[in-house]
Amino acid sequence: MNHSISNQHQKLESPVENNSRIEVSEWVLLLGVLAISTCLRFAFLENVAIEHFDEGVYASNLWFGEEEGFAFPDQHLYAPPLFPALLEWSQILFGISHLGVLLVNLLVGVFTSMALWWVGRNWFSKEVGLVAALLVSLSDFHVLYSRSALTDPLLCLLLLLAVFWWWQAVRSRTWVSILFAGVLAGLAWSTKYTGWLSLAIAGSGASAWVLFPGKDSGRPEVKRVIQRYSLLVGIAILVFCPVWLGLQDVGGYAAVAANHRQYFVGLPGWWNSFLVQLENHRQFDGPMTSLSLGLAFLVTSFSGGLKPNVSRETTGGQSPATLLIISLAVSLGFIAAARIVGTTVLVGLFGAAGIGISLWTAVFSKTNTQQPTGRVLAYWLTAAWFCGLLLATPCYYPYPRLTLPWFIPAWLGTGLFLNQVACKVRHILSAEPNPASNGSRRFAVCVTVLSLALFGWVSVSGQVKSDHTIRGWQDRTGLETIAKTILADARQMARLQGAKSDDELVIYIYAEPGLFYHLKVSGQELVGPVSNLEFLKPHPGKIPFPTFLVGGPHAIRSPAFQQQFSAVQNQLNLVGSYDYYPSDLVVLNHARAQSLADTKGRPREEVRLYLAN
Repeated sequence: MNHSISNQHQKLESPVENNSRIEVSEWVLLLGVLAISTCLRFAFLENVAIEHFDEGVYASNLWFGEEEGFAFPDQHLYAPPLFPALLEWSQILFGISHLGVLLVNLLVGVFTSMALWWVGRNWFSKEVGLVAALLVSLSDFHVLYSRSALTDPLLCLLLLLAVFWWWQAVRSRTWVSILFAGVLAGLAWSTKYTGWLSLAIAGSGASAWVLFPGKDSGRPEVKRVIQRYSLLVGIAILVFCPVWLGLQDVGGYAAVAANHRQYFVGLPGWWNSFLVQLENHRQFDGPMTSLSLGLAFLVTSFSGGLKPNVSRETTGGQSPATLLIISLAVSLGFIAAARIVGTTVLVGLFGAAGIGISLWTAVFSKTNTQQPTGRVLAYWLTAAWFCGLLLATPCYYPYPRLTLPWFIPAWLGTGLFLNQVACKVRHILSAEPNPASNGSRRFAVCVTVLSLALFGWVSVSGQVKSDHTIRGWQDRTGLETIAKTILADARQMARLQGAKSDDELVIYIYAEPGLFYHLKVSGQELVGPVSNLEFLKPHPGKIPFPTFLVGGPHAIRSPAFQQQFSAVQNQLNLVGSYDYYPSDLVVLNHARAQSLADTKGRPREEVRLYLAN
């Protein structure tokens, strides 16, 4: 009897355990999470279009031939060629449409939910996996970027998979794992130049594990770790080599590094950048993101199999209703705290606490117990990722998207923390965990059915569609609408100038790749991006068609454009000025969230159309 009580106490005190078998209730909950993730990312695609500067660069490969290297001019400065190539093939296969250009990241967003579940359950427990998957699925920030044509969502997925397979490679003796890890690290590097972070995370996490292994049952063999890490780096470099070779004709990697240095603020600018990022995330975090913390706590409480039909004798005198009320109270407390201090702040604190408590218990505590093989390594990898990006990201200009990779370990750490809290609640109330209970399955089915019904209604009716409800659904079609208006006005003016058809005009776009993309999609053949106004000078072979110049927010804010424009303004006549409201994804690249609150709304941006004399 005493032995049984001791085993139960030990089980309740250990919130992470091996979960090799996937129960029916876990499958059902995962299905619900993935359904929510899919619905939030694929709903209302008619309200999403290319808008961000970099999106226009990545999405425009289709309109450049061999002379331009089959890519937007200077595309290598913004990203390696892998992601633009994926967008190009997506548009070839699925059409030049909102779905065609966004499909890559839409699928990546859903796959990230599944990958976080898989990594979380293999590293820690099924509860941590489900919580992490739910948090990323309901994250307004991740939903917004999954509905964009930017590199960051794909980078996050590849980083996660690369670090996971590195963990597999260290704890197992198969060479397939190290091959997967190296290829995925190389692909991450080929997606964004910061993709080498997977190598830094793997190296720092493994180094800490070698120095402080705790009671990991798979104790590190230093020689094998060094050998495998060297192989990881070698494979990643080999995969990245085509990108490096392709840069040699355009200034090499030094040109890319020089371009990136202009966004580096270093330690002097760290605190200001950090505060701006916090302000940004208060703007991005909507009610749905706050709700995710409460739902996540309920998931980790009940996915552990809390029996709703147990007797008072087996629950320390507490009724099942009491257990449910306590869980709901804690869940509502988390939601309220998220609304008050900000969900991102809370996720950061919970993530740090979850990782810190787990590491202390597994490595430094005198009462630590034997850990499953690789568990301590997983803690160190998560800690290295979380702390490394928390310190490094504010060293750069506070573009909001730079914080997206940090959320991966933060969500995993939050899963650890919520699981620890749920474990303590069950222990205090003496509620016996029973993963196979019918009550757990009924709870999972009820949560999934309700979730599917709610989000199905949202998709069909469109009643919950405002920016204030689901920030990830912000309307991003302003620039697309402006492009159609500009094209119509340019064609009308060209007719007045003697053009015989809509094709007999030339439009040059200064520093607005998004406008270039939309004008090409609208069917305008003679349109091209420019970085100067040299086209105004007469030269042999110049097409004698009416010539227009389009300058948008980036040109208006550019000192270089203003200087060039002042020298040739007598050759340009203003045809029209067009205003539109950009989404937060664009506005918060150059404006502080506090300024949006002060002005009670997003600022209008201006686009100008000029006709050359």
